[in-house]
Amino acid sequence: MYQYTAFDKQFVHQRAAQFRDQLTRWQTGKLSEDDFRPLRLQNGWYVQRYAPMLRVAVPYGELASRQLRVLAQIAREYDQPSAAVYQHASESQAELGTPHLPVGYGHFSTRQNVQFNWIPLTQSADVMDLLATVDLHGIQTSGNCIRNITSDALAGMAPDELIDPRPYAEIMRQWSTLHPEFAHLPRKFKIAINGAAEDRAATAWHDVGLHLRRNAQGQIGFKVLVGGGMGRTPVIASTASAQHRETTTRTVQHRGNGTVVKHTTVTRQPTYRDWRKGERFDRRYARNYRVVDYRQFRGKRLYAPQRGQQWVRSGHDALLLGRNGQIVTIVRGALR
Repeated sequence: MYQYTAFDKQFVHQRAAQFRDQLTRWQTGKLSEDDFRPLRLQNGWYVQRYAPMLRVAVPYGELASRQLRVLAQIAREYDQPSAAVYQHASESQAELGTPHLPVGYGHFSTRQNVQFNWIPLTQSADVMDLLATVDLHGIQTSGNCIRNITSDALAGMAPDELIDPRPYAEIMRQWSTLHPEFAHLPRKFKIAINGAAEDRAATAWHDVGLHLRRNAQGQIGFKVLVGGGMGRTPVIASTASAQHRETTTRTVQHRGNGTVVKHTTVTRQPTYRDWRKGERFDRRYARNYRVVDYRQFRGKRLYAPQRGQQWVRSGHDALLLGRNGQIVTIVRGALR
């Protein structure tokens, strides 16, 4: 599929170098734990019960052999906890009936990422440098952003495939990666795309699920599902549209080469709940809402939130949320 350009390669290496600098500043006390946490999460580094966990992005589940070899090298050489950490974890898990904890493995996740569970955080920058040599990274595998775009594991070779979903997944990957509008959402946002008769991408439990289809005239479009979720309270997505047409437009000459760009409309204005003051803002609904910077709406009765509070947008209304998610204030029509 898509081959990284010189720009792409440079960007991934720069991102790895940036993370090394952030890690060094945290280790030397120049960055506090609270300041470092979002920086490591933006690169796929979690800190779990016993050891850090790294999640590596595998867009629409496609890996090259050279990338698999590097992932295997990371599992062998870096997914190794210290003796003290492993002993503590083994003793704690034995009390729960899990006496054996495997190390030196990469785990493929449900959403087509690869995870390592034992890499010491002190070695995290070395791992990011190694990943960058084969165009891999952990960008947007964590945090409240648009996560990895997933697809059918058999995309491109499935016997029942109607349309190859990978080009569309790649377009969405490029569009959503580090998009400033979607970098700080109230909750993580997951998109899956399927081009086969059977839905092996499990689109119904994603925030947006796309099914590639052709109409009677042979035009390509999408069946759009919205509102699915796979959290502690799973939700099956609803159908927003049975067919969004794909349209093609001509562009101007670019560097002497004529190009054709395809513009695909795949979303609709979501339906917003009518909230009431005092209600608890349910995180299951929060993915349809965006955090609001009150400074952009100074004339709209929005004021500086107190510590632990934040403004979010619900349609044309602004909601001020407290620490526990309770709605403190509603300013109707403030965001028209």
